[in-house]
Amino acid sequence: MDLEKQGHHQGVGAIEVEDRMEERIQKVLRSVFSSHEGSFELSFGPPEIIGWDSLNHLNLVMALQEEFNVQLGFEEMLEIKVVADIYPIIKRKLG
Repeated sequence: MDLEKQGHHQGVGAIEVEDRMEERIQKVLRSVFSSHEGSFELSFGPPEIIGWDSLNHLNLVMALQEEFNVQLGFEEMLEIKVVADIYPIIKRKLG
């Protein structure tokens, strides 16, 4: 919380939160798709990420829910088609 307060005074709080969310999402992606090397680009989806099948899609959703302490509805699960789709969903949930 100190970091957030400090960031707001400096006008960069939102950027710090975004960077932290990026790190956490990348961490979740690495844990679910451990055979993938390198970072997960925003445009990456099942064709680019080895192992992104229906089972690992559910594993991804469960890992995101655990990491961010949120619950994703069925429609939100279906919204995730590429890495970029994760961000607005998590932002909405953390609102």
